[in-house]
Amino acid sequence: AVCQCSHLFWHNEDSGMLRDNKRVVECLQKALKTADALMDSRVKTQLFVEIFDHYLYYFTHDAMSAKMINQLLALIKTNLSSDTPESVQTHYRNTLLYVRQSQQTDPRFNEIELP
Repeated sequence: AVCQCSHLFWHNEDSGMLRDNKRVVECLQKALKTADALMDSRVKTQLFVEIFDHYLYYFTHDAMSAKMINQLLALIKTNLSSDTPESVQTHYRNTLLYVRQSQQTDPRFNEIELP
């Protein structure tokens, strides 16, 4: 839910609304802190992977830095384990595949260090 709130601060340029990168990043960092406080490591990892999707969305719109994505990738790598549900692992692999493919066409993605 906190990730969805980030969209309140990120409106379409056509609508004339301003984009507030700082507030977007604050929302996403709050989402990470909330997820990190969970006791169930499987749920925590699932939320980290879902937050990764939001990071990439904002990265493609120049609101998120590659450095922040790399930090999140390190956090996900730390939390992935053999008891991580297969659906979460598949989601993560598919998202990494998207980044790899994007690295072929968009030089900005080359700054993202994939595991």
